[in-house]
Amino acid sequence: MKKLLFVSLCLLTLNACKRSVDSSELRNYVKNNLKGNKGILKLSTYKDFDWDKLYILGPYTNERVFDKTLKAYAKDILATGVDTDTGICLVMLFKGDKMVTQSIIDRQTADFTSLIKFTTKTMVMPYQKKDANFKYQRAGEYKPYMLQEIK
Repeated sequence: MKKLLFVSLCLLTLNACKRSVDSSELRNYVKNNLKGNKGILKLSTYKDFDWDKLYILGPYTNERVFDKTLKAYAKDILATGVDTDTGICLVMLFKGDKMVTQSIIDRQTADFTSLIKFTTKTMVMPYQKKDANFKYQRAGEYKPYMLQEIK
């Protein structure tokens, strides 16, 4: 009986620690849609997860700019290196206040930094799913895709 309890406790602990730091599904969706070269990245049509808001974090983003939703996931966010690495952006999808997935995007592939939104109190602000469509352009074959808001 003690062995069964111990094994159950170990499995429960391993399952609790198994949070995904990076989603290849979301990253592949972004890459494949940018290669279509239609000039619009429609994240609003991404359906691998049920989500309703999108956060974009750029290089050197730290906990001081996290709103209540992001503070609950500070450990997972900082584990990506977004607070210290200049070469990445972090794209995060939420359903309400629950993170459903996040993906590290290499800025040499696609640069999301111009999409980072802040409130007047300098807190990171999310995009609603319906607004998660962005223009992009590329200066050359070996240059990154530069994303910007559709106005």
